[in-house]
Amino acid sequence: MKKASITFLLLILFNITNAQFSYHCIEREDCDFDEKANEFVNCSTEEESSLFIIDQKATAIHHFTKTNVSIYKIDERVVSDENNTITLKVNSDLGNKYIFVLFLKKNVISVVYTNKKDEVKIIRFKHDGIKSYQ
Repeated sequence: MKKASITFLLLILFNITNAQFSYHCIEREDCDFDEKANEFVNCSTEEESSLFIIDQKATAIHHFTKTNVSIYKIDERVVSDENNTITLKVNSDLGNKYIFVLFLKKNVISVVYTNKKDEVKIIRFKHDGIKSYQ
């Protein structure tokens, strides 16, 4: 039953409605990736109030912080019922590539990217739940 409910929610989220979805983030964690240990390390956490909005057609993500607005064009999306995730490959308004992973049951958005030094980084945004607007 849970799997069917999540599948139904995902269908609504990306195909059926003309709603936009938002995530109000309350905390941010930045980490480096240690390739030898195959894990994220050197994590720092801070309170952060920001807002992610996925547009009505699920073609873009807008991220609002106190000092900046970023727009990410969604190039590809993969829905995983097994992991309760939506993975989005995106390009930023500045031309940078990111992978967004929306964890549907954990209230977390993870953003993975490679910086200019070819180092893999992750940012985890904890949010207070998804909101839908028509």
